[in-house]
Formats: sequence, structure tokens, C-alpha cells
Amino acid sequence: MKENRKTIHEILCINPYEHKHLRFTCQALIVDFDFPNGWWYPSFLKCNKKLSGGENNYTCMDHDAITSLPVPWFRLECIVTDGEDVTNFLLFGKTVENFFGSSAHHYVYDKKFMDPSVIPPAMPTKLNKSMIFQL
Repeated sequence: MKENRKTIHEILCINPYEHKHLRFTCQALIVDFDFPNGWWYPSFLKCNKKLSGGENNYTCMDHDAITSLPVPWFRLECIVTDGEDVTNFLLFGKTVENFFGSSAHHYVYDKKFMDPSVIPPAMPTKLNKSMIFQL
């Protein structure tokens, strides 16, 4: 997994339009989480896009009114460092499920972490451990 290994500085200097179809890896630590919009959001089962409206009036920008229960979907903003530089990585959905070994649905509905600003105990256990991120 050392193929195309880059530092955070190198990744931040890459022109994404010149490397559209290339993947890179970066060894880094998550030093903190940034939750300005919470760690999960209500999404629509068909597309996983964020729903607007409230509990009795959810709508999807692509599918109009929603009659089913919203699906909690991970949105995890991580502050990472490689020892030299710091940046944020934004992780979504299945990537975060694999990372924590559980779905957002499990945390929200089964474990009752309904408030997106309240961090489930499993999340801080991932802090300050060396990981390889694929970008």
C-alpha cells in the first residue's frame, strides 16, 4: 500500500485536474474531529443525499418528498497530520462504516446517538493512531 505514497504537503500541491484518475496514499494520524455540521446527516435511501426540511416534511433535492424514514449517513471531517503538515480529510458513508466497523444507522437508531453534535465513544478511540488513507 505504498504505491503513490504522498505527504500532506505533496497532496495539497497536486493539481487535481492533472491527476483525475490517479489514487494516492498518505500515512497520517487523525488528531481531532471537526463537527461544524455534525458527524451524520439524514439522507434518502436511494441516493444518500442530505435531506432538507424537518421530521414530518423531509425532501430530497433529486427525489422530492420522502415518505420513508431517513437513513443516517456518516459525514466525518477529520483533522489529520503526517508529522509535518496538517489538513482536513472529509470521509463519507461506507468509508466511515468500514473505519468504525458499524453503520451510522446503528449509532443513531440502535445506540441512540440522535444528536449529530454528540460524539459516540467509538470515535475518539481512533485518534492519534497511524493510518494509511487512500485518496
